[in-house]
This record gives sequence, structure tokens and C-alpha cells, in this order.
Amino acid sequence: AAELEEATRLLAFAEATYEDAGIIHQTCARYSHEIIFLEAISAPGAPAHFLSFDSERKEAILSIRGTQTLQDVLTDLLQDIDEFRVEDDKESYAHAGMLTSANHVLERVRPVLRDLLCPQGYRLLVTGHSLGAGTAALVTRLLLREASTWNVAPSSVACICFAPPPIMDAPTALTSSEFITSYVCNDDCVPRMSLQNIGRLNLLAQGKEVEEVVKVGAERQDALAKSVCIPNLMVPGRVIILHRVKDAPPSSEEHLEGEEGSVEVATSKPAGEWTAAV
Repeated sequence: AAELEEATRLLAFAEATYEDAGIIHQTCARYSHEIIFLEAISAPGAPAHFLSFDSERKEAILSIRGTQTLQDVLTDLLQDIDEFRVEDDKESYAHAGMLTSANHVLERVRPVLRDLLCPQGYRLLVTGHSLGAGTAALVTRLLLREASTWNVAPSSVACICFAPPPIMDAPTALTSSEFITSYVCNDDCVPRMSLQNIGRLNLLAQGKEVEEVVKVGAERQDALAKSVCIPNLMVPGRVIILHRVKDAPPSSEEHLEGEEGSVEVATSKPAGEWTAAV
């Protein structure tokens, strides 16, 4: 419950990035935050974002805007994959457009973050929705690698993503679970909008049977697993799927089967409310 309450608070900051400067200031003030940096206009590869802080809680929040303008759509559509490093001896891969956005945001806020995290001991929460969520996750990975030279504890940086698209290669996404949490609403298409899934939809649109699409998808997945040029991108970190309870309350437990086995989910909620699966 505490984790979901924290996510609800962060969601207000993520939503505020879509508003004008006045609403952003009001939102921050409601949560006892002051804005220290605000970039309100987006450009391709440069999303709007703001950084706020609460001196009593020693907490800073970096919120990055999602898709809102034509410039943001251009970033979304840039589906090339670029290399980046989260460890000295390991190459990682990411959505090129959002990696460019993450580098831009980090360049803008780096001096302030270094001062807040290192000498002053603040905790940083990075958040965003959709395009902003993907960018936030990449900012977090880039920042953690850099902050290791600032004598900053990794536990002082965390990222809460709302409806992020697949933006990292599988190994990097999975090793991000300690500091990145992604929230996915029910059957939202954005977190499932990878190139591989778009290819499957294309096959279905051509009239292929589901069984054939599954078979072709498995073959392509095997090929991708062996390829260093076209890695399969995934939603970053620990993924929490939110389901709306539509009918009468089911039994107290439900099991979701997947590649990693079954996940136990508490679902004793009345109809119309939300339940979560990790």
C-alpha cells in the first residue's frame, strides 16, 4: 500500500509536466516542493522537464514530459537503437530517440543534481509518463553510472515510470529492477509497442492465423537473441501491472502464468477498483 501511495504522489508530478508553468508550480507547492529548474518547451530530442525539491524531506523530483506535441511524436517514431554503457565492461542498447532525450535532460540538470545528491545528501526520484517514462528510466541508468564517481549511494536514486514503452535491451531492463519500477495499466498498448510486436500485428493484418504468428514470432525471437544488431527492447525494471476489477470480487488469490513462472496476485477488491500484479 505504501508503494502505491508513493506512486500516486509521483503520478501528480508526471502529469504536471503536460501543464503550463503556473500549474506545475501549484502542483509542486501542494507537495511542499519548490522548483529549482524548469524547461517548459519541448523540441525533438529535448523533452520538457522540471526539477523540484523539498528541503525538509531532503528529496528532489525530476519529472519529464511525455508525448504531447509533434516534436515529441518525432522522438517516439525514431525507432533506431543506439549503444550506451551502464557498466565499464558491458554494452547496453536503447531506443535512440529517448536516449538522445535522456542525455539532453541529464546535461541540463547535472550541475544541480550533483550538488543535491553529493554534498547535501538528497534523495532523487525520477519520473515521467509514456515518452517521459522511457526517458526517465534512461536518465536514471546514465545518472547512476555517473554518480558512482560522486560518492553517491545507488539507493539515493530511484525511478518511477508510468506506461513506459520498451526502451532497453532485456539484460539491462532486468538488472534495473532494484531502482526502476514501471507501472502498466491493464492492456495499455504503449508498453507493448516494440518493433517485434508491431511486426506481429502486421502479420495479423495480412490475414495470418494466430498460431502462425506465434510460431514466426518465436523464430524471430531466437534470431534476435543471437543478434547484437537488433536487440529486443523491453519495459525497464520491475513491472507492476494494474488491473481494474470489472466483475464481482473473485477469490482472494489469482495466478498469472508467464515465462518466469506464476505470480501470486491479491485480487480481493470490489468491482471498479484497481489491483496490482508484479
